[in-house]
Amino acid sequence: MKRKGMCILIGLLAFSFVIGTGVYYSIAGDREVFIEVPLGLPELIAPEDNPMTLAKIELGKMLYFDPRLSISGQLSCATCHDPRLGYSNASSFAVGENHAVGGMNSPTVLNSAYSKTMFWDGREANLEGQAGGPMTASVEMAGIPDEIVQNLNKILEYRELSMMAFGEYLSFTNIRKAIATFERTILAGNSPFDRYYYGKEKGAISDAAMRGKKIFDDPNKGNCKKCHTYTKTDGYFSDNQFHNVGIGYDTKKKGEKDPAGRYGVTKKPADKGRFKTPTLRNVTQTGPYFHDGRTYSLKEAAIICLNGIPNKNLDPEYKVKRKLTDKELDYLVEFMKALEGELPLFALPAIPGLLSKN
Repeated sequence: MKRKGMCILIGLLAFSFVIGTGVYYSIAGDREVFIEVPLGLPELIAPEDNPMTLAKIELGKMLYFDPRLSISGQLSCATCHDPRLGYSNASSFAVGENHAVGGMNSPTVLNSAYSKTMFWDGREANLEGQAGGPMTASVEMAGIPDEIVQNLNKILEYRELSMMAFGEYLSFTNIRKAIATFERTILAGNSPFDRYYYGKEKGAISDAAMRGKKIFDDPNKGNCKKCHTYTKTDGYFSDNQFHNVGIGYDTKKKGEKDPAGRYGVTKKPADKGRFKTPTLRNVTQTGPYFHDGRTYSLKEAAIICLNGIPNKNLDPEYKVKRKLTDKELDYLVEFMKALEGELPLFALPAIPGLLSKN
């Protein structure tokens, strides 16, 4: 795989595009751009109806950090997907308006451009669909689309940038498209594993991580690669499928329904308890783990995934009893640490209409 790198620095209305080589490109904000991705990640492809432009990226970045998307004006996308916390929130569950606690762990936004469905149950097909969900969910930001659009369109900077990005003032659809476009630039790669596996750099990972890789790949040992897949051309470390590991069956109280998971979307009984495979990239920064955020320990998470938690819908691969020694588990964790890639670099935006009030 050819080594690639990405670094974007964008300024309002006057844009400069910076690629990892240090070469600057001044480009009209409404012109479609191609983004080189970090080593280890496949080509970045945007939807045909939402091409990536610098104006749209900048607009999406502002909106991502703007608390006026919430009904109280206190919560933004970054509240639950914080760049300082691996683009998650380091808590088992998201806390929304009026201290409402959601029922799912906040997935990381890192490399979500490669996710084929969104949310743990895959109920949205793309980032555009996902962006609107938390904004309007009563337990999250509880925003009202018409009010959000009306309030933001009162701000000159938003009107101007929206005209550049979409040729019209903000709409709720365009807000979602802009946020999704920005989120597609949040990529992490060029990890020690990437430099070893894709860059053919000898010594890029430790001996312990190398041993962990063998356990990770071995169907008779960790069998982790079965779901957290990687290939010679795609190092996303997720099969983008749904699996029943048994999470939630051990904590449900008597009389409670089985964990829904994918069943909530498909209504197929076999999908009960199946949840989307998360990427393992930068997994050291995105705990706690699983859809119920039950553990901050990668070692404990690995133990759970070896054999799963018994239930009638448990995936077949978890019915094969596996046991690793404590040392082998340590090696496995060292390999997962080697997946920690470089985070995207960008300046936090000045939010229009907020900074001037301070």
